Amino acid sequence: FHIEKLHEHLTVEVDGDEIPLPKNCEGVIIVNIPSYGAGSDVWGHPVGYRPQSYGDQLIEVISVSGVAHLGHIQAGTQIGQALAQGRQVTCSLTKQAAMQIDGEPWGQEPTTVEISFFRPSKMLMFNAHKRC
Repeated sequence: FHIEKLHEHLTVEVDGDEIPLPKNCEGVIIVNIPSYGAGSDVWGHPVGYRPQSYGDQLIEVISVSGVAHLGHIQAGTQIGQALAQGRQVTCSLTKQAAMQIDGEPWGQEPTTVEISFFRPSKMLMFNAHKRC
């Protein structure tokens, strides 16, 4: 399901503003935690954006330029290209493409996907300094 010129077939809006995709964009990663693909830092520390946080209710949108770029991200030698941060992301796809959520892939027909926070969840956190 590789799409030539993805930027012509995918529209991404963050908080109602359309975000231009780079011409070399072969994939868009949307995360709300500072980890991707078995712990890789895909966001980094881009200038002009807030650091990622578990509790800020912000969603990060990142562009990747292909499989080699993903390999560099996994190896820790590169990060993705930060595109936006916001509370609501809308993606409109005009051509069939591969998508995945939490590592589960499928072939997606043209569609619109809206991503936003439903509510915060309580989490347990391990404290190495305080043992029972």
